[in-house]
Amino acid sequence: MDLAAKDSYIQKLASKVISQREEPKKRAFVHFKGKSDTDPPSKKKKKLKKKNVRENSTDRTPKHQQKPNPSPATPKSLGKTKSTSESLNGSTLHTPKDTSFSTVDALRKRLHEKIEESRGQGAPQDALSEAVKAKRAKRKMERERKKRKRKEFLMKKLPEQSGQEQPAEIKEEPIAPAADKRVTSAVVFNKVETVDKGYETKIQAKMKKKKGEKGKITPLTGKNYKQLLSRVEARKEKLERLREKDEAKASEMENKIKWTNMLYKAEGIKIKDDEDQLRTSLKRKEKRRAQRKKKWTNRSEQVIEKMQQRQDKRRKNLQKQKQGKMEKRKNRARKKGRVLPEDLKKAARKQLRYVYAYFYVEDLKYAFISANHGQTTLCEQNNRVEFTQLAADYKAVNLGQGFPDFSPPQFVQDAFCKAVSGGPQMHQYTRAFGHPRLVKSLAKFFSRIVGHEIDPFEDVLVTVGAYQALFCAFQALIDDGDEVIIVEPFFDCYQPMVLMAGGTAVYVPLRPKGSSTVLSSGDWVLSAEELASKITPRTKAIVINSPNNPLGKVYKVEELQMIADLCIKHDLLCFSDEVYEWLTYDGAKHVKIASLPGMWERTITVGSAGKTFSATGWKVGWAISSGKLIKHMKIVHQNSVYHCATAAQEAVSHGFDREYELFGTPESYFQQLPAMLHQKRQKLASCLRSVGLQPVMPEGGYFMITDISSVHVDLNDESTKNESYDFRFVKWLIKEKGLATIPVSAFFSPEHSKEFDKYIRFCFVKFGDQIPWKKRKVELKEKHKQWKKAKLIKRLEKQKQQETAERAEQEECQSKKGRAYTVSVALPGSVLDNAQSPELRTYLAGQIARACVVFNVDEIIVFDEQGEDVKSVEGEFKGVGKKGHACIQLARILQYMECPQYLRKWFFPVHKDLQYAGLLNPLDSPHHMRIDEESEYREGRVLNKPPKQGKGSLVNCGMRKDVRIDKQLQPDLRVTVKLTKTQNQESRLYKGVVVAPHVPRTEGGLYWGYTVRLASCLSSVFTESPFKEGYDLTVGTSERGSSVDQVTLSPFKHLLVVFGGLQGLEASLDADQNLDVTDPSDLFDLYLNTCPDQGSRTIRTEEAILISMATLKQKIRAAFSEDSSSS
Repeated sequence: MDLAAKDSYIQKLASKVISQREEPKKRAFVHFKGKSDTDPPSKKKKKLKKKNVRENSTDRTPKHQQKPNPSPATPKSLGKTKSTSESLNGSTLHTPKDTSFSTVDALRKRLHEKIEESRGQGAPQDALSEAVKAKRAKRKMERERKKRKRKEFLMKKLPEQSGQEQPAEIKEEPIAPAADKRVTSAVVFNKVETVDKGYETKIQAKMKKKKGEKGKITPLTGKNYKQLLSRVEARKEKLERLREKDEAKASEMENKIKWTNMLYKAEGIKIKDDEDQLRTSLKRKEKRRAQRKKKWTNRSEQVIEKMQQRQDKRRKNLQKQKQGKMEKRKNRARKKGRVLPEDLKKAARKQLRYVYAYFYVEDLKYAFISANHGQTTLCEQNNRVEFTQLAADYKAVNLGQGFPDFSPPQFVQDAFCKAVSGGPQMHQYTRAFGHPRLVKSLAKFFSRIVGHEIDPFEDVLVTVGAYQALFCAFQALIDDGDEVIIVEPFFDCYQPMVLMAGGTAVYVPLRPKGSSTVLSSGDWVLSAEELASKITPRTKAIVINSPNNPLGKVYKVEELQMIADLCIKHDLLCFSDEVYEWLTYDGAKHVKIASLPGMWERTITVGSAGKTFSATGWKVGWAISSGKLIKHMKIVHQNSVYHCATAAQEAVSHGFDREYELFGTPESYFQQLPAMLHQKRQKLASCLRSVGLQPVMPEGGYFMITDISSVHVDLNDESTKNESYDFRFVKWLIKEKGLATIPVSAFFSPEHSKEFDKYIRFCFVKFGDQIPWKKRKVELKEKHKQWKKAKLIKRLEKQKQQETAERAEQEECQSKKGRAYTVSVALPGSVLDNAQSPELRTYLAGQIARACVVFNVDEIIVFDEQGEDVKSVEGEFKGVGKKGHACIQLARILQYMECPQYLRKWFFPVHKDLQYAGLLNPLDSPHHMRIDEESEYREGRVLNKPPKQGKGSLVNCGMRKDVRIDKQLQPDLRVTVKLTKTQNQESRLYKGVVVAPHVPRTEGGLYWGYTVRLASCLSSVFTESPFKEGYDLTVGTSERGSSVDQVTLSPFKHLLVVFGGLQGLEASLDADQNLDVTDPSDLFDLYLNTCPDQGSRTIRTEEAILISMATLKQKIRAAFSEDSSSS
């Protein structure tokens, strides 16, 4: 753009600005009270201001081009100037005609004028018009008038409230309009008019109130019932005191109070002087206050609870988010190849991934449940527990359980006492995997025997007895599906421990040699071929016990080498239980299998201080093996038991230190103990031979088994008939002879136990001279006699109590007014075919049910007059007029109506026959109870809840609480319950007894509904009677029968009334092939016309039931009333 164009653009813009400057309006400056000076300008003003600034900025010219303007033009003169146009390079520039000016100076002048006006220092130059002034004056007068009206209203209202006279009305006076011009230098204030509103002081108000009281008696008004009640009581006491002093004054005062109250009531004031009503109102008010308080408390608690729940939820969400983030970080780290500490722990606990639950069942069997597979494996019962308890019950001499009846050696006892009193360290935790002194002693002692240097802190683990050492070995080294070969007979814990580790037990038995007489446990041998045949690719370990319990066999070096060769060949582990290693006899030598070549790295050797030092109660055991195997066992140990008794470990370490020094010498305890037990073994063997038994002499341990096949005793006990022979023999021995042993078949697997059920085990470690056998036998016989006598007396007393209770119950039943006889009604199901729709069929069945209930019918028989075989209600209705299903539908509806309403949903599923059950009228019989209705009897349903041991099932009887009955019944069974008379209302359950359904009728005198029976034909009504004696009185109804008025009924037990169908009883008789008679009257004792001289040709069945039962009811009542009077 060239310079000429720029000048032309600026000239046009200036002329536009000048043309927009209009003459300002002539108006006075008025303060705007709606906004303060500090309020921000509105959006509209902001826009206008920005627009003006932009326009002014475009019209501004540089200072060096401006011309001096000595007399600046006013806005008025500027607005009236005329501009002329001059041509400059083809463009025109509009300029003022009379004077030259600067746009910036004009805007500055206008700004100063605005500032002066806002400060109130100058009046506007132009006056307002007359119309504007008049309008503003009128608005001001209107505002003043409204203000006066408001004041008058308040002045009228206040005297009414305070009882003063109203002031005179204030006349409106016009206020002169304000002057056009105001003094600019003066300050104008708003006028405030004060009016005396007639307020009074408290003393004046009180005095005025007293003057308004009648007779100086304050009226009893208001809602402060507590204060009113106290005033009434005070007034009453005052009158009583005045009456004691002066009767006349009291009467005068009382009359004055009554008269004053009447005056107040005449004025419409309600006087509250009734003491009882005040107390009631106060109580109601306090109750409402308490309710509101309780409601508020509950609401506050709910709000707090909701807040707490929200906080908990938020906290859980935050924790979840935090854990999620942490897991994501861990997963990212795992993807990068990092190994986390928790992954190492999981890998170390690989063998502990199976969780098993251990529980006992009623027959002392225990089960182990695999969490991974959900399978339950029942093991044989724990024989030690069972037979130990049986021995204790019969106070028998216990030669079955394996523990000594003498104390440990004195040097071990002294070491234990010294450890206990040796300072605080012996009473605190020690090293988790074994007391340092003990593991060093064990490593030092057994290194010499094994021929291998044992590391005390890597190769030795001290456990809570040998039992826990075995447990750690199986849990740490046996995986799911691994097979473990167990040599039989075996200690009873091996099999459960294998199952708990997820493994499978495979059994190989020791068998006696071919000779007919077995003299030593050494004659029982292990077949190498059979053992090798049991090894499979899944075989993991072989378990041996040397010396063996219960056999006493000590494995020879050749047998151990055979086992070692198989272990090395198939890379198997060996668990060697050697707790009896120091107890060997007759030159037998115990050899550790771990000492054989190639077996140290694969053998777990288990030992026990309880067997070594005869201190079974200390529970100190150990496992010795390579550190590679022991480290896995340590993980199981630290996560199950963690630690063993410190003092006991200290004492055992002293014992091994002593034996290390005396090993092989006569002073060694390991030499003295076998010598002592050898004498006991010989004595027990001679005793067994003296009674005709053949003992198997043990080479080691302190158990001896004997053959009992030569003993012939009567073992035909019903309680033990399903058990093996040795089990029955041991129980007979305990009960009859007072001697407790253990059956040997318990140490074999089920597949081999039958081969060895002719042996029992004795423990000779307890066998000594202190047992007086003859005296013991006499005592046992005497005790047995006394026990039998006490048992007989107890049985007689119990029988006597039962007879007394039965006699009392019979007397109570006789005293009650019950109904012994029953009434049955039989009718054909074809009566429903007379109805034209399913709705009418349902309603007809309901009418029949109600008719039977009204007249106390106990049984309804629905028979098929066509002779079809219908004996269940599991049919289906196929439509009106269809054949054979009317009986089923009628029976189903009758059963549905008889069932109490709170039990129907359990016994009647949705069915087409019950589609219109809503049309049925309720029976409302006595056994249809409401939820809070009290009754001695109730119908109920046995709940599907497992009952507690020794307690009965739970029954839902339609009450707010379930009922605990006296028996354990099958779930979902309908029962009649007799409730206990005195119930504990605070108890969670009611108590009751199950009774027969007829008891409420026979004993309680209550009608208890009816039963429904289906009969395939008319003859089945008689032949299939639920009563043993049948029906002793039968009545047939027909218009062809004799008149009922001429009949008298005799007493009966079971009455049967039979009704015919649409074609009468004759049609039912003709269709029944089992009946040879042609006349229906031959079937019944009475063939009656219950409605003689009937006006209709036909009587419907539901009508016949009502008519007949109403007529017969009088006859029945007369029969039994005559019988009771004659008796």
